[in-house]
Formats: sequence, C-alpha cells, structure tokens
Amino acid sequence: MEILGAELWNVSNLYAVNKSKDFRGPMSIFSEVNHGDVALEGTVTDQLEMRPHGGIEEYGKLCQERNRKRVAKARHTQLLRIAVDYT
Repeated sequence: MEILGAELWNVSNLYAVNKSKDFRGPMSIFSEVNHGDVALEGTVTDQLEMRPHGGIEEYGKLCQERNRKRVAKARHTQLLRIAVDYT
C-alpha cells in the first residue's frame, strides 16, 4: 500500500497491511448527536495493522509523539476577579 503525501511528515510512504488475528469483532461505533441521544455511526469488522517497509525508527518516534500528545493533559489557567464592595 502506498500513501500519498507522506513525505510531508518525514515517514515512509510504503506500508505492509496485515489483518489482525486477535480481533474480537464485529464492534459498533456510536456517537452522541443531541444531548444524550446516541446514533450508530458504523461497524468495525476487521482490524488492520500497517507497518512501514523502511524507516521503522522514524515511525516509532512518530507513534511515541502521537501517544505523548494524546496522554498529556492541557492545562488552562483562568483568572477570576471578584468585585468586593466594603461600603
């Protein structure tokens, strides 16, 4: 399998695609559409594993970076001003 535009991310554009043997499916995918209402989006029947032909170190670094960003919690600081009238 060849992925176009992969050169933008400095990763391999040639991948071997293998069907996973330990997938327990089919699985349904749901999404929330309106304040608690759930809709069926689709069904997953197969799990595929994609491995690059070359540059496995670069691909490993890319996966680690993705996981690090996914796990890291974004911290937000909010300044609260309370008006107090002592008169």
